[in-house]
Amino acid sequence: RRMLLVNRVAAETDIPSVTCDSVAGARAVADHFHELGVRKVAYVGGLAHTVIARERRDAFITRIAEHGMTLTAP
Repeated sequence: RRMLLVNRVAAETDIPSVTCDSVAGARAVADHFHELGVRKVAYVGGLAHTVIARERRDAFITRIAEHGMTLTAP
């Protein structure tokens, strides 16, 4: 039986997976907003309990803080 997870990680298994770099993507979005002159942002995400969603949210929030931007809603 062959299986491949797409944009999911199951660390407790040996199932191979293919994922995008959510951290780099979230940081790039924050960088883009900063370059546009946006200084107040909100984060609206999907399913908060997934590892990928948490990584994406944390990376975005960290990057906007590095730029000195304000998070208006968590």
